Amino acid sequence: MVIPELDEESKKFLNQFNREYYGASFKEKDEKDRIHVSKIDLDTVADIKDQIRKIKAKRKKIFDISANKTTEEDRESARLYTEQIENMEDFLNKVYPKRDSEHRNNQRNRCFLNRNKASNDVNLVSWESLNEDSLIFEDTEVLYRYILDGKVENED
Repeated sequence: MVIPELDEESKKFLNQFNREYYGASFKEKDEKDRIHVSKIDLDTVADIKDQIRKIKAKRKKIFDISANKTTEEDRESARLYTEQIENMEDFLNKVYPKRDSEHRNNQRNRCFLNRNKASNDVNLVSWESLNEDSLIFEDTEVLYRYILDGKVENED
């Protein structure tokens, strides 16, 4: 099956979509020129973010209390604050696509495997290509130490 080549308008749309959705790059100054359009104004976004910060501060006060000094009421308040924060953040992600794109972009950047593949620090090998001679570690204890500590010490 051959996929037909895209026309210039489709290529432009696809490039802009990828820039916004994957790259979190919203170059177009005019909101109506964007593919992912905000459903609320920036002042409302700032107000909601401020509310989230205040609720997180209240929740932090509960989290800072020693575990044996918290009451059931404290734990219930913290749970309600967490639920409220999650609901507000979900709402913001739905109505303000730039925030959602930035979160997804940052999440990809935090991924250990993606970061190391991009910097050639990791070499992925398929299981089918391995044979007994290609395995470096014969002793599983040495392998576990390598995995946990990132190095193998001399056993001498």
